[in-house]
Amino acid sequence: MMVLGEQYLNALDSLWIPHRQDLFLINAVYCFENEDSFDERVSRFRQVFWDRLVNAKKANGELLYPRFRCLIRPGLFQYFFREDQSFKIENHVFGWEGEVPRSKEELQAIVSKLNTEPFPEARSPWSFVCIPTNFGNNDVILLLRISHTLGDGVSMIKLLTYRLPDQVVPQKDIQNYSTTRKTLHLAKAMFIAPLYLLKWFLRPADQSILHGAEVSGLKKFTWNESFDLQSIRDIKSAAGSTVNDILMSCFTMALRKYFQRKGIDNPKDLTACVAVDIRAPTKELSCDNQFTFIFPKMATATKDIIKQVNETQARMGYSKASGESLVTASFLSLGQELLPHFLTSKVNAFLSDKATCVFSNVPGPQHMLSMRGSPLKYMIFFPPLKEHLGFGLSIFSYAGRIIVGVQSDVSVLPDPEMVLEEFGNAVKEMTAKYIGHGNGSGATSHS
Repeated sequence: MMVLGEQYLNALDSLWIPHRQDLFLINAVYCFENEDSFDERVSRFRQVFWDRLVNAKKANGELLYPRFRCLIRPGLFQYFFREDQSFKIENHVFGWEGEVPRSKEELQAIVSKLNTEPFPEARSPWSFVCIPTNFGNNDVILLLRISHTLGDGVSMIKLLTYRLPDQVVPQKDIQNYSTTRKTLHLAKAMFIAPLYLLKWFLRPADQSILHGAEVSGLKKFTWNESFDLQSIRDIKSAAGSTVNDILMSCFTMALRKYFQRKGIDNPKDLTACVAVDIRAPTKELSCDNQFTFIFPKMATATKDIIKQVNETQARMGYSKASGESLVTASFLSLGQELLPHFLTSKVNAFLSDKATCVFSNVPGPQHMLSMRGSPLKYMIFFPPLKEHLGFGLSIFSYAGRIIVGVQSDVSVLPDPEMVLEEFGNAVKEMTAKYIGHGNGSGATSHS
């Protein structure tokens, strides 16, 4: 039962309520230049988040983003947002008190460790952990850990772009759905829904070394090279494709090479769980969940690069144009609204278990940002792995670069750095094939 001042979680929010060992946290790593003392930088960041996010208000005095002050209360059949009456910003923005990482590998180990730590039940489920470093340029790392119930990756990136920087530079947002297009897709979804859902339930689960093992809950996070966005655009133009499809194709090639390095010369096609933003165009910045999934088959069985790119483009194009994403969104929403959580969690686990991995590509700001005078050098985010999915690839574009990251459950993919290595090789190979030279990827290592 909802009490005064509470708000119930809508269907797409409640989809991400923690279940057993799955905390469903979005993790994001921000790397800032730093010339202050560490304590001064923590204090500056804390003030930024208080002024520009937590305590930001509308003209009428209402909070712009009240979810950042809310904890989540379970009800009989629903969950509710309740304001944290004892909210303190110091509980949510603080410095790392462990050993200072002396290498990128030690930093990645800290991110992996913190991912398994749940939030206190009596607090809003998010935090920014400021981590000093003792390697490279001694940058300060800001690790965002936030429950997916508060919002999705796109809403978080919009807040980063338009609320938190010292200076906001307008840029063109990429919209997957205009109002007209969404209406047409909804109409199409109504016709294909019964057959699509039947096929989805009857589709066999993937069978490979990257699928089927019992997940342990222990994750590894790694990020390595960034690539010149213009190089990817050049490949896209030469191939007559899209940036997203080229990146998806590089991921597919990387997995094919990974299988071959493990002794599997002819791997089968794999199913990917691809996040799709379904927001309609709007000028308002919201903190919520407005996305769904499509489940295209990755062409990992295809050897030839050009054939694989064409096959990837055809499969992704069909999935996006078919209305499947809105069928999935409607099915998940209705299930969450009408059925108890213990039942929907089992159904969702059954359906998501058919896929092997998560693929997420979020376009970020294409200009350099700073917070309280500290330039943001790069960032990468990691969406949570749903149910039994063992690993995911994250791609984020920022200031003309593309940053790639992999997170994996150690029992499924113990060596995610190998996938990253093969992703870089795929970019070089594709550059050589479409542009005519193999060293134009502009890869840069990030510490």
